Amino acid sequence: MTIAVDFDGVIHQYSRGWQDGSIYDPPMPGALDGLRTLMEGDAVFIFTTREPEQVAAWLTEHGLATTTDDRCPCPNGLYRIPDECSTCKGSGYLTFWNQRGQLLVTNRKLAAVAYLDDRAVRFTDWDQALTDLLPPSAPEPASTGNCEHCPDGHTPADQGSQPWGVYVADGRDGDGQPTHLIVTRAGGAHVAESDAEWIRQRLNPAGIPREPQPQPFTGTGRLGRGA
Repeated sequence: MTIAVDFDGVIHQYSRGWQDGSIYDPPMPGALDGLRTLMEGDAVFIFTTREPEQVAAWLTEHGLATTTDDRCPCPNGLYRIPDECSTCKGSGYLTFWNQRGQLLVTNRKLAAVAYLDDRAVRFTDWDQALTDLLPPSAPEPASTGNCEHCPDGHTPADQGSQPWGVYVADGRDGDGQPTHLIVTRAGGAHVAESDAEWIRQRLNPAGIPREPQPQPFTGTGRLGRGA
């Protein structure tokens, strides 16, 4: 079988990135012995975005047999006679590598049963691919209350992310005084009985009984003046 191996970050340590384009680092630990082991039983080629000659020279210096001749050895490869070779299909270039014991260095993606790459994402389906490639969504704000209906968990009226609004309703009593307050909360929160109690305490901090007493409510509420 044929195995493709990336160069930078897999064979060459590449500790400082591209830099000036030079191959400045030593081999990754175990890289040279690993390549030799693979080459004993399989065809191996190096797939790189660098110029193949640069990589081949570096590998040769480290004792590996390499070639950059990715031309098909048939006459098509020499004379570009079309449609006469089943290997290159008339292109003149190799479409696969099956030579054991020698590394082909190329910047073309040839057929292989596996690609060894330090930046690869294994594809299984697009949902998984997007999960692996895209940044995670921002987490939902932590709830500081315990209300399942409110985005902030229904925090107290003087806290949280849903501001209050209290408005005087149109109704008046015999003295011309407002009979109700309209209470709302922004951001999708609802008004609960605990909120009514919070308002009662501030409108009547001494707790003096008054009539009529407001009734419990939820949602956008109308709070009687008796509070």
